[in-house]
Parts: sequence; C-alpha cells; structure tokens
Amino acid sequence: MFVPGLAMLPLAPSIGSPLDALKVISMIVLGFGFTMATTSYLVLAMRTAQGLVEEKVDEAPAPARGRKAVAAPATAAAPAKPFTEDTFKFLLQGTIVTGAISVAATRQSNEYATPLRTIFMFFGTVLTYVYGARLPSSFTKVVHPLVTSTAGTLLLTKLDSLLTGSNFEDVLRTYKAGSLSPSKTGAGDLLLFLLGPAVGCLAVPMYSRKKIMADNLLVVIAAMLCSSVGGLFGTAWYVRLLNISSKTMIRLSLLSRNVTTGLAI
Repeated sequence: MFVPGLAMLPLAPSIGSPLDALKVISMIVLGFGFTMATTSYLVLAMRTAQGLVEEKVDEAPAPARGRKAVAAPATAAAPAKPFTEDTFKFLLQGTIVTGAISVAATRQSNEYATPLRTIFMFFGTVLTYVYGARLPSSFTKVVHPLVTSTAGTLLLTKLDSLLTGSNFEDVLRTYKAGSLSPSKTGAGDLLLFLLGPAVGCLAVPMYSRKKIMADNLLVVIAAMLCSSVGGLFGTAWYVRLLNISSKTMIRLSLLSRNVTTGLAI
C-alpha cells in the first residue's frame, strides 16, 4: 500500500536544489531520532517514577567444579518464507495473463484498455512485493520488499510502454489517476483505497489490549502528546531553521512526516 507513493516519484515535483534535498533528508533522519528519543525517555521516566521499572541482572549459574559446561545445540530450523510458493506462482501466472490481455487491448485501442491495465499492474505490484519478501533474509535486511516492489512496478510500467508504443510517463500516470471510477482508476488508487481500512483495522489489536492501555492511560496519553506536538512543531521549527527554499507545498508536506500515510493524505 506504500508502493504507489514511491512508484509515482518520477512524476513528483522537484524538491529543489541538491542542498534542499540534503536538508529534507536530514530532517527525516534527525526527526525520527528526535521523536523516538523524546517519547521513549518520557515514558521511561514516568514508569520509573511510578515504580514500574525494575533493574534486572541476568546471572548465569556457574558450572560445578570438575564439570564442563554443556553447550546448547547450534542447529536451528530455517525460518519459513512469508508467502507460499503457490501464492507466488498464482500471482506470476496472473501477471503474465493479464499483462498479455492488457497489452493487446491497448494496441487495439480497446475501450477497456485502462481497467485491464489496472488489473495487470495490481497483480504486478503484489507479485513484486511477494517476490521481494521471499528473497534471502540477508538481502531483505538491507533492501526492504517495498524497494523491490517499487522497482518491479516501474520496470513493468516501462515494459508496458515499450510493448504498446506508449510514453513511459503517460503509462505511469494511469497507475495512480486519483479516481475510483471503474474506467479511470489505477492499481495505485486501489491500493491506497485499501490503506484506509487497514489503518482502521489497527483498532483491533488496540482493543485486544484495552486493559493494558487502561492501566497505563496516563503514560499512553503523555506519549501521544509528546510525539504529536513535538513532531509537528519540532518539524516546523526545523524546516524554518534550515530555510528550505522549495515551494510552500513541499515545505507543508514535511509537517506530516511522522504520521501514517492514511492520515497524511
């Protein structure tokens, strides 16, 4: 659901000079550290004052004299991949079939070319994410599946433009058209639409922990206020301090850096 925002970056307005881009990056990195540090230390201080934090010292029992310590088994089961092979094969077949139909419809100027391309790109986006998530953990620790999916989505867009003789940017614009009309909506619009229910579903795990939240209500409220107020006004102060010379729209968009995408939109 975060792929559409990343995939549309080639069409995004310029941030400004390279110096402005570095300023924005510094704001994101330092802002993340600022929000995490202030919120966590506030919570730790409050729980310490309430006597809820205890120092724990782990002391392993010393082996008896004349006995050698028995080493724990070094073998461990390999972690299961996040998606099944059947799921990957289904998405791969769906992408190939819908892609072939979409290209044929576009070349023939069929009236259903756009909806067919939407189905193809939806399959393609999910396929590339699943593929990225199933890569070795040594790779996914460095390259998140979001990056793999975004790159795969852009490659599929480029392939579509080459096979249909279209312009890459024109094809990319159909990925997120900003409309849910069946004749205009793109795969990115559908994914962003699903983001709303997904954010709403966060209420389920919160409700299942309602007793914990009620017992720590003061700490929860303090953490929320610290994170939101500090993140909002701290970001605004830092953007003004750096004097980012980009358009006002770019500067204002930075204020929502530490909220979920559904609320930021």
